[in-house]
Amino acid sequence: MQDQLNQRTARPSGRWRGRKSLLITVLGFYLFLAAVGSVLSMPDLRCKADALVLLSGGDKAREEEIARLYKKGCSEKVVLTRTSGATRGNHIYTLQDLAKIGIPDRAVLFTPGQSDSTYDEARHVLELMDNKNMGDVIVVTDPYHVFRARMIFKGEFRASGKSVWIRPAHEHWYNPLTWMFRIEGWEVTLKELGKIGAYLIGIKGS
Repeated sequence: MQDQLNQRTARPSGRWRGRKSLLITVLGFYLFLAAVGSVLSMPDLRCKADALVLLSGGDKAREEEIARLYKKGCSEKVVLTRTSGATRGNHIYTLQDLAKIGIPDRAVLFTPGQSDSTYDEARHVLELMDNKNMGDVIVVTDPYHVFRARMIFKGEFRASGKSVWIRPAHEHWYNPLTWMFRIEGWEVTLKELGKIGAYLIGIKGS
């Protein structure tokens, strides 16, 4: 009789330990994913530079962040990278969009050459900086792209003596604490991790 009583009191305890273990595992996995998102999107807090650089691609969040920093007085110049095709990243379309949100044409500069990757953009921005005697720039991109953009730009800038800071678009949908709850979050995060790995082994055209 005593054994049966002990078994009954032990069962709830065993179920609770199982649930507790599952909860800890889920929480640990979430914290790991949140850490990944935080590392990918960690911003540089610099807010003063010779120019603001708007990387091509992405949605309007990048343009809105550039406008916010421009109006805040972070810089009087905005740099656009040249890309091919009549797409959202095309510099002509972007120039028109910027004019609509308060950045005049006279404030905009264009990089030389055509950029088809972040690596191209870094090289062409550096070339423009040399031509215009600029010492530092703030680069704006999507949050999940910040880590890779920083890695590529700093790699290209290392021998130049020039400085670069990377900032994420403030109103972008990608949030380091919630990206894992969206399919798009998984898509862009895994893609970025793959591109970071490719860059580290010498594949720069991404």
